[in-house]
Amino acid sequence: MNGSKVPDKYVLDALANDVEDLDSVIRMLNSDSELGWREEWGRDFRRDEILAALLRLVRNDLVRVLALAEDGKSLEELSLGTLPETGLGTAYFGITPRGRMVHRSWEPETGTDPVGS
Repeated sequence: MNGSKVPDKYVLDALANDVEDLDSVIRMLNSDSELGWREEWGRDFRRDEILAALLRLVRNDLVRVLALAEDGKSLEELSLGTLPETGLGTAYFGITPRGRMVHRSWEPETGTDPVGS
């Protein structure tokens, strides 16, 4: 089913309720629970395609990147175009206000896809 489609809208949906790290996003998307989109996607989501989707969403100001602060207890938002020194595998991601508007207009049942595919 996914053919040349990109998983951006599904990644955005995984971030709609909370800030998540990469592994959590992958687990949620591949879950058999109501949070998962594997059946809709047609197979398991791969780490590399989720990373690519996150980078596109960040570039389009739909997702923000956060890193663990020096105190080790809180997260701080990184400036646009900045990635954590330790790599995206240690980053956290959250939906932006613009991303929230795009997410609200996406209706998977009707195929409406404002993120693109």
